[in-house]
Amino acid sequence: MSAACRNFYERLKRWLEEEGKGSFKRKEVRLAFRIHPSKLKRYMLELERYGVLKQIGGNRQLGYDYQPVDGAGGEDYVALSNRVSGVLSSLLLQLKQEKKQS
Repeated sequence: MSAACRNFYERLKRWLEEEGKGSFKRKEVRLAFRIHPSKLKRYMLELERYGVLKQIGGNRQLGYDYQPVDGAGGEDYVALSNRVSGVLSSLLLQLKQEKKQS
């Protein structure tokens, strides 16, 4: 996921929490965030592709309703970040040991 999309998703989750909402329509987000429609569309498609956002209802005329997927995002992102840090640390340690042996 791109950094810009990740930032948008974090902002979206905070906004939903502040507004006390569980779902939203694109138009609400576009107006609240003052974001260009094509940029919003790109972010929404990327979030759906990564499985952190899903369409839950609505229709073409009135707009579709979207909702963040439970368990996606925050906690999973932290766990992934911790795993990557662990792997990198072990690789650095291995490289240091190989350098000492040379």
